[in-house]
Amino acid sequence: MQNPTLTLERVCAHRNETRQLVFARDAMDLLPPYPSTAYEATEAGLLILAETEFAMSQPVQLLQQVYGGDIAFSEPRVRYRTGRTLEEPYMGLRVMAPPDCVGAVVDDLRRRGATSLTKVSSRHTCEVRAIAPLGMLLGYGRELSILTRGRAQCTMWFRCYAPVDSADAAAQPGVAEREEPRPARRGSPRRRRRQVSNRRRVRFDERAFASHNLS
Repeated sequence: MQNPTLTLERVCAHRNETRQLVFARDAMDLLPPYPSTAYEATEAGLLILAETEFAMSQPVQLLQQVYGGDIAFSEPRVRYRTGRTLEEPYMGLRVMAPPDCVGAVVDDLRRRGATSLTKVSSRHTCEVRAIAPLGMLLGYGRELSILTRGRAQCTMWFRCYAPVDSADAAAQPGVAEREEPRPARRGSPRRRRRQVSNRRRVRFDERAFASHNLS
């Protein structure tokens, strides 16, 4: 069984290679064992699995340095878990921001379906903690930088899988299964934000896993 903390996947393919499986095996030999990542050679190319977007960026950057423009990457996909119910990964996150940015940060996290929001303030900085579905957090590091003009830092880690509400599950055009990885489409951020209003609150295990800085 795949590591359940590897919540994202991305496929790398060679533009000039007719046998992507051969390329994938060669590429795997180049990659060191980065923390919180794993790889799989497939007929579609190299499947990269990672816990967070930061963890995903490390092998991606190395492959780009080696192969340059000869390779192409799919968009990062959230890895849903199937079974009796469809489950999605939830992430814990901690944002450190100046006090004058906190209101905007909190409002943005709420729009992303964040729960368990807490704030700890001091004179010069404020710490915001929250739990949110990973599907609503893709690209969050870049967007947080824009929102706070580069004055905030974010740390994110896997928390758990939780059931997707039935209304959300019916609206999903495709999923990437944890046990049998495959590329999957995801709805646009705007569509996901509309769906999140119907999402159930979920009780979470308090255990936290290894974190990564997304700044």
